[in-house]
Amino acid sequence: MAGAAVPLVGQNAWARRRRASGTSRWNNAGRLEGICVINAAPNNNEVYVADNAHLASYTASLAKLFSFAASYERVTQHRLDLSTRITAFTPFARIGSSYQTSRRANGDFIERSVPSDLRRQFELMGTLSSNLSTRTVAGHACGVLSGAPTPIITRALELADEFVLPALAEENLLRAEAGEDRLSPRTHLINVDGTPDMRVVNGRAIGETQVTTPFELCHFIKGAVNRLGLESFTQFFGLPYVEQNGDRRGAGCILLKNNPRLHTDNRYNGVRASLSPYAHFLIDHGIIKFGKTGYIAASGNNMAVYAEYNGRSVVAVKFGGGVGADEPGGTDAANSIAGAVCEALGIDDAFLEAHARGDTSRLEYLQAQRRREFTAEDQRSLNPFGLY
Repeated sequence: MAGAAVPLVGQNAWARRRRASGTSRWNNAGRLEGICVINAAPNNNEVYVADNAHLASYTASLAKLFSFAASYERVTQHRLDLSTRITAFTPFARIGSSYQTSRRANGDFIERSVPSDLRRQFELMGTLSSNLSTRTVAGHACGVLSGAPTPIITRALELADEFVLPALAEENLLRAEAGEDRLSPRTHLINVDGTPDMRVVNGRAIGETQVTTPFELCHFIKGAVNRLGLESFTQFFGLPYVEQNGDRRGAGCILLKNNPRLHTDNRYNGVRASLSPYAHFLIDHGIIKFGKTGYIAASGNNMAVYAEYNGRSVVAVKFGGGVGADEPGGTDAANSIAGAVCEALGIDDAFLEAHARGDTSRLEYLQAQRRREFTAEDQRSLNPFGLY
């Protein structure tokens, strides 16, 4: 693990942690939502927002963050050049099929091998959430040509243990003090592309799926960034779009500036509601450095982001909530996680108003006040009787 764990202390810190077992205040459209925001610095384990943060959810496309870390680590260890020419697989619509960009019916796709390189496949994995590209890079990282190599899943789980277990151990100390049940790791991975191993028997879906929690994925991302470097993620998961067939396609995080999906009303590929002032602030100032969203109906409101602002870096993850099943990473998800990120960064309504007026002295005062509030609350909790 990068850096030694620094225990959370103080009543205010524990209150932020404790919300993980309570009712989510981010509950959206009647669907339970779990959300977590943590400090991304290697020597700081502070949790800023934790509502249903230990709620196990289907990872779907967000599982690619686990696969990427394991695959990219293997690529760098073996010093594979990202420009190395490889054979990749890509989907093509069948001739005469009913395929449309807004409707992907079963059987409309065939897989064809195409010449490519590792960098391009990583870009398609991170920006377009391509399952085939994910399997391609995992296969080459393991020295095989195709499939969903077990070694990458095994390594991803090893990294999850390394990055998550220390944070869970610290969490359990706090829960023990509060008389709450001990937590066990929930992350379960099966396939590198995030798909489950499901089959239908007598009309019922049975089999294994992939799950994690906002808390665990937050700490995995934090550990992976500190291990591999921020640029490793931004160059693939921080792209607003990729060029494909002459078009700019951006299926990644909608909070990334210049994402083409911000400027369309298309029902399936665009937004359907207004972005919040918080979301606009994050986008306009390039605060989100990289992100990943869910890309199917079951995970359309899953989102993970890494943000930096004013000397502070945070990781935020949300699962569930909202509707927007046909709009991966739509505004329901973007507005929800943007509000949590801004809360962690000390950006509130007063801050946005002062920023809009260009009142720098007011901004400095608000930021200083925010720092004093955290310090004062922690001091009071350490010395509740005021004996200084």
